[in-house]
Amino acid sequence: MKTTVDARGLACPQPVLLAKKAIAENEEVIVLVDNEIAVENIRRLAVKTACGFSVTEKEGGVREIGLVRIGATGQAPVDAGAVAAELTCAIVPEKETGPIVVVLSDNRMGRGDDVLGDVLIRA
Repeated sequence: MKTTVDARGLACPQPVLLAKKAIAENEEVIVLVDNEIAVENIRRLAVKTACGFSVTEKEGGVREIGLVRIGATGQAPVDAGAVAAELTCAIVPEKETGPIVVVLSDNRMGRGDDVLGDVLIRA
């Protein structure tokens, strides 16, 4: 069965969580998002869950993401590791930089919604 999830205007990680729930319950899912970060996060979800992935740019900056569970439509299984290797690219710094220091001063990320802050700090 095919379903559509409208995740436009939602902040991360909501589009990914909605897509994950929908693909667990359906063989094919269309996810509508309005930002590139959501597209990349759902692309990673597709790799982790061995789903087919496609994205189409629509009017007004909306992206239509198609997810299909591999095997649901007679497709051959995909090696998720091979797909992940294809999606990985090396980042080469233009000039030598010093060490990177990351400081976490709280057990949550950001201010406001504590539930979202807890989810983000674990990611």
